[in-house]
Amino acid sequence: MDYFKLLHFRKEPFSNSPDPDAFYQASQHMDCLQKLELAIRMRRGLNVVIGEVGTGKTTLCRQLIRKLDQNPKIKSHLILDPSFASGREFLVTLVTMLGSSPPETAATEQQLKDGIKQHLSRRSSDDNKIVLLVIDEGQKLPAFCLELLREFLNYGTEESRLLQTVIFASPKFEAIAAANKNFADRITLHQTIGPLNCQETRDMIRLRLDQASESGKSPAYFSRAALWVIYQATKGFPRKIVNLCHLIMVTMVIQNRVRAGWYLAYACARKFFPEQARQWQRRQIGALATVVLVMVLTAVGIDQLPVLLNQRSAPPVEQTAPATPAPEIAPPPAAPATPASGPPAVPAQAPPSAPVIATPEKLPAVPAPATVATPIGSWDDLTLLGEITVGKGETLGDMIRRIYGPYSFTPANTKKVLASNPQITNPNRVGPGVTIAFPAMPVRLPPQFAEVFWVQTATTARLDEAYRLLRKFDGQAPPMIIIPVRAGQEGLQFTILLENYCLDEKTAKETVAALPPPLAEGAKILTGLDKRRAYFK
Repeated sequence: MDYFKLLHFRKEPFSNSPDPDAFYQASQHMDCLQKLELAIRMRRGLNVVIGEVGTGKTTLCRQLIRKLDQNPKIKSHLILDPSFASGREFLVTLVTMLGSSPPETAATEQQLKDGIKQHLSRRSSDDNKIVLLVIDEGQKLPAFCLELLREFLNYGTEESRLLQTVIFASPKFEAIAAANKNFADRITLHQTIGPLNCQETRDMIRLRLDQASESGKSPAYFSRAALWVIYQATKGFPRKIVNLCHLIMVTMVIQNRVRAGWYLAYACARKFFPEQARQWQRRQIGALATVVLVMVLTAVGIDQLPVLLNQRSAPPVEQTAPATPAPEIAPPPAAPATPASGPPAVPAQAPPSAPVIATPEKLPAVPAPATVATPIGSWDDLTLLGEITVGKGETLGDMIRRIYGPYSFTPANTKKVLASNPQITNPNRVGPGVTIAFPAMPVRLPPQFAEVFWVQTATTARLDEAYRLLRKFDGQAPPMIIIPVRAGQEGLQFTILLENYCLDEKTAKETVAALPPPLAEGAKILTGLDKRRAYFK
């Protein structure tokens, strides 16, 4: 049984055939159609539409023909694959397509061209018709075809051309046309189309779902987070959007789901577009990087957003949190205050243990006092977080990103790691089996309040155990990060969180439900703040 019938669709919503009924009227596409129609009606001659592979050129081409065919004065002809072997083959195809007398086997190329000219002249003057030739995949046109088209463009009167031509092609066609200047000079309309933006991507998906629904209005099969994943993975290219959405809906049927959340969409995107998914993770902007790391620390119990420092410093003065959470990151104080009490005792090193999976609960928010608070634990007496042995296929940069955060692979941080590992002579060549010590990098907290929801997957007392968990679920779960925390008798603990936070508890619960069973069974939703701890990158 077809998957779309199981979801109560009357047809497949994400078919990859160029269906004009499924045409999404993006502003750039409608602008292109209007300009093409105007140029054709005015008999301007040659028009070119350029777009990357998958931007919807073929669908736009079909939409143009469908729209113009409603006008009895316009006769359209479509060439899908213009990769002709010879000029004669191209001419014979045109003669047959235009419906003139069948060419004689012994007819020369000049006789074929004369026959085409006579046909065009008759249709234009006697019948008052507009003859339109539409060529898809124009980048496949050989040079001799361009020369023949240039000759056809010379057919006309003082006021108009006898043959109207529209070529849909990839950017490769621009170099081909530039090499044939006599042809390029005859282009009267040169239009470029690009991918969709985020809002257009969402609207296109909803349009296809609604059109395919039996009732004309489909349920919300994709969460907002899933739609964002689709846009990021596909970059807004319609063909990629259709293919990824098809895979997601098939996966929904297989897993007996009625709605795709962030993780399901992300898992499908990584499977379908692995390279795009990796680039997507690397391209997060700097401001978002700061917010992510800041809010991660919030999840494990902080009353203030953190600003990362490259040097060690004492805890700053903590201020009362504002009544309303502020969305922006405040700058750190000019001079940190000295803790009211003396240096805290050094807690004993926690014994090795396996990751402990916590049960879901919500941590109560701790109000920020107006006086200076003393963290439980200290910065100065802790120099190393732990040691990890490099695995097969891992690089030093990958390990730094996993331990210190997704945006921490900087020259300054790399220098600190190398300072703790004099055995590493070339950071670009760190092979499997090498043991690397990772130094503790403290975090300083400015007075800023925030409350979001985070999904904690595990806690452990050893860095290598935490890193082992990240390795185990690599590719099976959303990206996870390690947050070192030090507090009193608990000693140094490593909290493992999903890299992306949630704005509400409902989304957090959906995220937990989408996790692999070993993680989902004991995942813990964190919120609330606690400033009695010392945190490290």
